[in-house]
Amino acid sequence: MGVSQENGIFLPSRVGVLINPRAERNRTQAPGLEKIARRHFELVKQVVTPMEVRVALWEFARQNVDQIVISGGDGTIQAALTVIFRDRPFHVPPVLAVLPGGTTNLIAKDVGIPGSQIRALNLLGEMICQGIKKVSCRLVKRPVMRVTLSGQKDEYGMFAGGAGICQAVDFFSSRLRKKGFGGKAGIIISALKFLWMAFFHRNAQAKSEIIRVKLDKRIKARQDFVLITATTLERLFFGLRPFDPASKGPIHFTAVAKRPRHLLKVLLRLLAGRTAGPTFTPANGYYMQNVERVELFTDTGVALDGQILRPLSPEAPIIIECGGYLNFCQLGE
Repeated sequence: MGVSQENGIFLPSRVGVLINPRAERNRTQAPGLEKIARRHFELVKQVVTPMEVRVALWEFARQNVDQIVISGGDGTIQAALTVIFRDRPFHVPPVLAVLPGGTTNLIAKDVGIPGSQIRALNLLGEMICQGIKKVSCRLVKRPVMRVTLSGQKDEYGMFAGGAGICQAVDFFSSRLRKKGFGGKAGIIISALKFLWMAFFHRNAQAKSEIIRVKLDKRIKARQDFVLITATTLERLFFGLRPFDPASKGPIHFTAVAKRPRHLLKVLLRLLAGRTAGPTFTPANGYYMQNVERVELFTDTGVALDGQILRPLSPEAPIIIECGGYLNFCQLGE
């Protein structure tokens, strides 16, 4: 792995590319993306299922790939992270260059390469041909979460949502996508429906859920929650950062109870790009802490990067903790 000790600039020796042609943005772009990718790189694979991702990454490991470019959604990235950390096919974890090929692209917007995917592939190709004279890859190191459910294999990812988020993902996947609202429109409709039913509708149709929460092995709360998130990303939807600026820990945990106080004030503060502020306290229905470990006792499960994971029993906790660290490539010219 070529990393300059002076400025942390990375120059890969061999690159592998994964393209998910069924990811939302790639449905029309995939042929063009693959053509550009094959112009610059030898190892290019189309993948759709987690098993196809697994097979491709094991082949990349045999070919001594040290950088993987992923064009897909959060689910494709989550599948790759799971293979890298659970299967461990690579002696040294590869650097990931994440392109926004999906619907929400939550991971790509935080640690990936924004803008045109074709432009990004061309720039990455130029970096290989011309070295770091024109284009450079600066490394951003981030923790990756390991999610453990009793009786199931561990999964790895960067954003987990419970309570109303799980319900919103379910609504989007099972109803809106089938009706043709599979892109941004579907995400916006799901989000607005969730916000209305959870916070503003008096007869909210049981959009909250009683969940017991333990943080760093200490019981934190057993409450009726409308929203729970655990993430290692630094920015969420719309650039929001609802995190505790004071406590230390690789996982940002945030939860909102049913009927929280000062909701409008908190939302306006977050939309202005600020942290949650002094009103974001348990007394007002808000929980916020950076931790090493989260345990959730829930019926519905969690949505890990858009993929719903359900426990076999509500008595068996969903355990979320740091599963390791990975470098991501961000381009500079």
